[in-house]
Amino acid sequence: MAMLTIPSSPDEVTAEWLTQALRSTGSIVRARGGSFSGEDLGMGRGFVGQVSRFRLAYEVDEDGAPASLVGKFSSPNPDLRAAMFGANETELRFYHEIAPHVDLTTPRLFYGAANPETSQSVLLLEDISSEWGGDDVAGCSPGQERIAMRHLARFHAAWWDSPRVDQFTWLPSINHNGSLLQEGYQQAWRIFVGKFGDYLPPSLREVAARFVDNVAHIKDQLAHRPTTILHGDYRLDNLFFGPPDSVPPLIVIDWQGAHKGTGVSDIAYFQAFCLEPEYRRAVEMDLIRDYHD
Repeated sequence: MAMLTIPSSPDEVTAEWLTQALRSTGSIVRARGGSFSGEDLGMGRGFVGQVSRFRLAYEVDEDGAPASLVGKFSSPNPDLRAAMFGANETELRFYHEIAPHVDLTTPRLFYGAANPETSQSVLLLEDISSEWGGDDVAGCSPGQERIAMRHLARFHAAWWDSPRVDQFTWLPSINHNGSLLQEGYQQAWRIFVGKFGDYLPPSLREVAARFVDNVAHIKDQLAHRPTTILHGDYRLDNLFFGPPDSVPPLIVIDWQGAHKGTGVSDIAYFQAFCLEPEYRRAVEMDLIRDYHD
């Protein structure tokens, strides 16, 4: 079968293209898509690509043929598309090379392709029910916090200080863009403190002033061994918890930010994003003990 053209947006997807894409990976054999409907996902939340859900109707039915899919497409903005291509390729290769070998449930990849010449990419992924999706703003229950930490621990443990990680030469290190991040932080901090500095307590201004010249150094420290594979964006918006006693209890999506580094990075990211400060101070050590256990 000839290589399929990568749609530049969900609007370019056709029933014939979906049929060919699913057949190329053996996801369907006899089934043929007769029609489908699409809806945008993540409006107002995603800035680096286009995400849609496709609900499929088949002219010929087949057991196991997906009734719906989530399609992830590169940005329509050529500059942003080029800047993000590395992340899109990382996610595609994660699903191909790492996801089948981890004790952590991720969406099934039905089809994926990337073109470095155009910086375009597409992923067709299992549609995870949004009923149990996490929410950064709403927070989660203590039971869900523990599930998140324990599954993260098992994922990290599988790659902990393992020479296998170095085989994934396409997987960036946590400090690969440290200097650029430091420059961006310095610029953003000057603008922020100029507008809102009078509202900040002196203690916060002191910490931020020390941090502004040490972003790259901190990234370098987080790249020291023992290293493992990190999710890079481990927060509730990317976690789908099943109902009580479900199998699996957790599904983790969005692997564009996967990289190599020390496990504490994912832990700190989750706790800072997902727990209110006062509550976090009360439970963070218990969660870290759960992770280590």
